Formats: sequence, structure tokens, C-alpha cells
Amino acid sequence: MKAAAILRWLLTAGLLALVLTQVPPDQWLPTLTRVHWLPLGLAGLTMAGIVLVNTWKWSLLLEVQGIRPGFARLAYHYAVGYFFNSFLTGTGDLKRATDLGREQEALPQVMASVLAERWSGTVGQVALASVTLLAAFLRAPEALWPLTLASAGLCAALVLGYLWFEGVRPGGRRSGTGFTEWLHRLRLAVGAYRGRRTVWWGCLVVSLVAPLALVGIHALLARALGLNPPLLPLLLFVPTVSVFAQLPVTINGFGLQDWFMVTLLGEAMTPAQAMALSMLFHALRLATGVGGGLLYALAPNLGRGNQAS
Repeated sequence: MKAAAILRWLLTAGLLALVLTQVPPDQWLPTLTRVHWLPLGLAGLTMAGIVLVNTWKWSLLLEVQGIRPGFARLAYHYAVGYFFNSFLTGTGDLKRATDLGREQEALPQVMASVLAERWSGTVGQVALASVTLLAAFLRAPEALWPLTLASAGLCAALVLGYLWFEGVRPGGRRSGTGFTEWLHRLRLAVGAYRGRRTVWWGCLVVSLVAPLALVGIHALLARALGLNPPLLPLLLFVPTVSVFAQLPVTINGFGLQDWFMVTLLGEAMTPAQAMALSMLFHALRLATGVGGGLLYALAPNLGRGNQAS
């Protein structure tokens, strides 16, 4: 774990150094000093809306497990998880799964719901990214074939994940004690989703909302910076940037996202403008995470008194 963390920090620093060498701060910092607040505020509201939509999707998956904590309580846990994910991808998902699981005395069931929610969200993002990247690839195959190949690999991994969910049966013999027994209970909880195609397809449709909203957020942030890029390049590349920036190889996508933005958005804006847009998105995402952090510090019991029986 320590070696992986060190490697992640090194990759983050290396990619940031590479991007900042190509686009020095004196080229993009002046753009950040001329922010228009109305489109920035609308982008922030849209980001908060993504959190609420994903919370609702999570509630659908918890319903399958027979867990109904109430929307306010789920929104609290999802926002807190978003806060922890702002520092290291995946830590927030573990946080919300363990906290809600202990509250409901159903840790394996809640863990299974988080796995299903994250998987369906990733499927939605990768599906949209693959379609838009294919369209971009048809326009410039020489430049984009590595990304297209990587996207195909992600799609294959997600299909295998779906087959795993569908293949896990809710029955089976109990075996072992301690951690082995807990894994068995997690397997049974995952098996509850087998054959629930209505839930799966509903979650997959809802999962398209976030990546499409991210395109709109980037368009609003561009307006906040006084830029007016054509919408098509944002639609073609923002979903792809979002997918690859979430890979747990750097700290919260720093460096990786910036490199993709500078590299892919050349058709829509200059490298300095793309870097300013990327940095403003980092700031907005961290500000959204801070909202979850404030809930964690100031309102830890939000929605606890209104939990459904």
C-alpha cells in the first residue's frame, strides 16, 4: 500500500511537471483571474445535482437489499464519500459503505450496493466516452488510436464485471470464519442483483446523466473564463478525459486530467486556455468535496432521525 501511494505521488508530480513544462503558469494563470461568477455558480449547482442523482441511483440499489435509510441520510453519506474521494479515488466509496453498513448492521449488503453503484456509473461513463471517442477517432484515427484501444479494453473489463454480477448466485454453502465468512456474505449480497435487469438498466440510464452533465459543466466553466469554445469538441473529449482521469494512478486526477485536456482540446482552444479550464474544474470538484467535508464535521446526524423502517 505504501509503495502504491508513493508511486501515485510520483506519477502525479511527473505528469504535472510535464504539463507545466509545456504550458507554464504565466500562460494560463491570467485567464483564471477573470472569472465570471454566474456561469461558475451554475456549474457548481450542476455538480451538486450530479451528487443528488447518484444518491438516488444508490437508493435504488439499496432497495434490492431491503435497506431504506432515507434520502437525506444517503445524501449525507454520498457527499462525505465524495469528500474523501477528492483526496484519493476509492477511499470515499469505502468510507460510505462502511459507515452506512455499520449504521444499518448490514455491511456486506451495503458494500455490494456501492460496488454495483460504482460499476454502473463507470459503465455509463465508459459507454458515452467510447461512443464519442469513436466519433473523434473517425475524424483523426492517426492521433487517437491508442485512446480508442484503451477504451475498448475498459469496455471489455466492464462486460466481464457484468458477467460476474450475473453469474453470482444468491445461494451457496457457507464456509470458513472471520474474513472468509464475511466474503461469503458479500458474495450472497452481490447475488441479490442477479436477474434484476430492470434495476440494472434503470441505473445504467441514470449513469448517463453524470458524464453528459460534465460536458455542460465544462461548457459553463469555459464561459466563466470568458471562452466560447464549440460544443462538439467538448462533447467528443470531456467524457474521455473524465474516464481516464478517474483511474487510480494519480492523486485525484491531477496531472493526468490536465495532460488529457491540453492534448485533446487543441481543436477548441489553446493549450493555455485548456490548462486554465482544467484547473478551474479541479477547483470546482474540490469545492464540491469541501461541502461534503462540512457535512461530515458539522452535521454527522443529518437524516438519521428520518430513516425509513
